[in-house]
Amino acid sequence: MVTAMAKRLLCLLAALCLALPAFSGCGGKDEKKGSSSAPGASSQVVRATPSPVPVQMAKAVRVKADDGLNIRSAPSTDGDILGLAENNSLLPLLVDKASEGWYQVEYEGKTAYVSAEFAEIKEITLNEYNKLRTGNTSSSQNSSEPVDDDPGRKQVSSTSSGLSSQTPSATQEPVKKPNDEDGE
Repeated sequence: MVTAMAKRLLCLLAALCLALPAFSGCGGKDEKKGSSSAPGASSQVVRATPSPVPVQMAKAVRVKADDGLNIRSAPSTDGDILGLAENNSLLPLLVDKASEGWYQVEYEGKTAYVSAEFAEIKEITLNEYNKLRTGNTSSSQNSSEPVDDDPGRKQVSSTSSGLSSQTPSATQEPVKKPNDEDGE
């Protein structure tokens, strides 16, 4: 009886070994057709779709003063006037909340201030922001020449990027300073 039982067990084991590859889908390749010999097997290529790269944003201050806005060295009308930003020009914003009515901006690589009353925050791309910070505009001029009435004062004009530095020459009329009473 032991031999008959051993033969059956051996046959069952052999049948299981032959059937296992068919059930697991691990059939061999048919050399002539190049396809899997397992029934119903298909080869699919799964391609990953790249995710869109999010655009990084930054903030700038847009000037909202018809006569321009003084750029100051301190957050006060007592601060030295560093320049004049024309209406609709942009300045890179350093702190996105006004402090006691003043926005902290960057002007010529230094911290400066403009009155929040005459400015609004605008969201721009990081690329635009970096261009504002570097002053990378085609109309930038050499600003090392002092002006007779106010040395070092520059005017920020409205251009396609919203920022350029201009220094009036000694033969031009000096830029008028807006009244200090209105908070500029």
